[in-house]
Amino acid sequence: MAKGLTITSWSEWLTGLARAPSAAAAGAFSDELRFPTAEGLIVVREELPLQHARGTARRARCTTSGAEYDLRRLRVGAEEGGLVALEALEAVDREADLAGRAGSHPNVVCCHGVLVQNAGATHSRLLLCDPCTMDLASYMAELGSDLPVGEVADLGQQLAFGLGHLHSLGILCGGITPPGVLRGLRDGFWKLADFSRAAVLPVAASEWRDRCRARPQEAPPEARSHTDDAVKPEADVWLLAALLSALLCGAGSVGVPAVPPRRLTDPGVSRLWLLLHWLLAEGPECRPCAGESAALLGAVLHTPPLELLDEMPARQRRRCRGVALAAARQLAVDLAVEASSGGNRAWRLAELSLERLREELRDSSQVDLLLENCGFDPSSILEADDAGDHEAEGSEAEHCAAVRAVAAAEKKAVCQDVGVHSDISTNASSSSTSDEPPGLSSACSAGADSVTAFKSSCSELPEEAAASAVNSESADLLGLFT
Repeated sequence: MAKGLTITSWSEWLTGLARAPSAAAAGAFSDELRFPTAEGLIVVREELPLQHARGTARRARCTTSGAEYDLRRLRVGAEEGGLVALEALEAVDREADLAGRAGSHPNVVCCHGVLVQNAGATHSRLLLCDPCTMDLASYMAELGSDLPVGEVADLGQQLAFGLGHLHSLGILCGGITPPGVLRGLRDGFWKLADFSRAAVLPVAASEWRDRCRARPQEAPPEARSHTDDAVKPEADVWLLAALLSALLCGAGSVGVPAVPPRRLTDPGVSRLWLLLHWLLAEGPECRPCAGESAALLGAVLHTPPLELLDEMPARQRRRCRGVALAAARQLAVDLAVEASSGGNRAWRLAELSLERLREELRDSSQVDLLLENCGFDPSSILEADDAGDHEAEGSEAEHCAAVRAVAAAEKKAVCQDVGVHSDISTNASSSSTSDEPPGLSSACSAGADSVTAFKSSCSELPEEAAASAVNSESADLLGLFT
């Protein structure tokens, strides 16, 4: 708007503009944008559009220094020609405000200033941000393959540093997705850039859910139920681990680090896989904070698996051991089937214990390597498999052992009647044949009854012992027919 013009109506504004000096008239229609910032007034001019930030960003250049910036536009319009929804307008204002509060950090996109632009029924907030080159989604598309495990761990460490900075300011990031992670132009660091689901801590879980409208599988476990419990900063740790799990294991893995057993023969993959189980713990109190997560991710490729397991809470350690043994058993079955010429042999192999499976293999080096990478000594598999029992004492241990014996007897009876047994994999996938064995439907019913009876017997156990027993035995029973 031209300086020195007093506006009472559009007609007076146009009349006054026509009589104003040429410089003032030119400034009224200039594409320059003036941002008041902590460093002073920054005047920029918009340039080419950018692909990242979901297409809402343009490159801008300072007219004085020539420095480059990203100009992000947060826009909300009226619905069906009516008025702008108050909820949508508040969401835009909140995102712009939190982006400005985030301040300066190498792993968070810095917002230097905000301008308000309202045109008709469209309300916009312009954010002057540090320049970035691409988002993580574009980087993955250009790469054309999975990220190496070292890059996944490095990315996770950088984003964990950014989360730690936000948490120190009382901000919950609330959403970490590939389009919302940008790579800086000047330093090349990965940065958190999406504040559309961010909130000021403390925030109730129900309030945060209503704001972000995330699908249940995209939200941390503590934010899925209809409760008003306060969301803790560790929710961001779960969201970060869910992103890393998808990068390590594939896009279909949401919150579950499910990798093919053969990949666990890679020491780097197995160690990061173990750590992700910890970061994806059900309870926020079982997860490390953002700062600790950054330290763990930075050292995970060089940390012995036993040391990593010892750092975990007991419940997560038992879970990791159980899933690792299931992965080793799956790999042993796969290798034995590949070495066998008979297709029906797979059903018999699936009934064998891991120790027997290793004896069946001519070369068990891959299975042994998987076990070593997950913190087991291949020469003492049985002792490691029973480690969870030794953590319980007194009547808890006796009751747990009795329940295990009942479940094992039921499982053996079902296998003898039907003669089939499907293996368990880390992906909870099932092995199948072209011909369905006779009596499979009745066996499935019997197996389901066995699982129900087993879980009923566990209901009298204390929570920790029951969880351990269900994880180890109930999963085996379900694996008979999955």
